[in-house]
Amino acid sequence: MDIQQLREEQELILSQVDNAIALFDKSQHLVFFNHKLAQMWGISISELREKPHFTEVFAPVVEQGILVESAV
Repeated sequence: MDIQQLREEQELILSQVDNAIALFDKSQHLVFFNHKLAQMWGISISELREKPHFTEVFAPVVEQGILVESAV
């Protein structure tokens, strides 16, 4: 199985999840997300694909007062 196929399968699975999912790398940049994140948080998918720093992702969320749970 190639990496592209694996990513497509992961995206298909995660698109079915009712919760927003965001994964950040060691430099605190977004490396993976599901579409529910964009929908629930009001952030465009194109912005999220730019791999923003977590502060760029969370700033609008904090402004909107959305509750965020962290699984560390």
